[in-house]
Amino acid sequence: GGPAGATQLHLRYKPVTNIWDTLAPVPYKAQQPAGAVLDGKIHYFGGGYPNSGTPLSSHYVFDPAANKWTAAASLPIARVIMEAAAINGKIYAMSGQPDKTRVDEYNPVTDTWTLKNPLPDNNFWYSAIVVCNNEMYRFGGGGYTSPVNYVHKYNSTNESWLSTTTLPKALHAPAGTELGGN
Repeated sequence: GGPAGATQLHLRYKPVTNIWDTLAPVPYKAQQPAGAVLDGKIHYFGGGYPNSGTPLSSHYVFDPAANKWTAAASLPIARVIMEAAAINGKIYAMSGQPDKTRVDEYNPVTDTWTLKNPLPDNNFWYSAIVVCNNEMYRFGGGGYTSPVNYVHKYNSTNESWLSTTTLPKALHAPAGTELGGN
């Protein structure tokens, strides 16, 4: 979204030429949606409109080679302020409002969402999800409460989040900006 609210503007930056170009507009307006890249395509879903007010369940996939958006299976429940990551050929939509512990897995082959075991806590807001070496980690968070120093690793075999260590400082981590990533 922009300063006046949600927008459908879709830009691409080319570092080699230092030029921005405009791509096919995002199919719907939303603030605080989630997204993940899988197999070179961008999955964009949820969010709220206007200005995060009404949660949405929309899900679209952008193919950069074709400069085209295609509708995909909607989220099982409409939600906003969630996180997303791609791992093992699937996309995970995690937390958000109204269900702060919810985890759904999207299978692009069957175009379906499946409910998975929940997150270990409701520290949904401003935690960072990082995928490294085909493993998913969740750092910090806190939502409307104080920041936390938790670190959890997702075990895809039994669909659980394991505590691994703690951060040296409790923090709300905006999408990897303080933690780096790979």
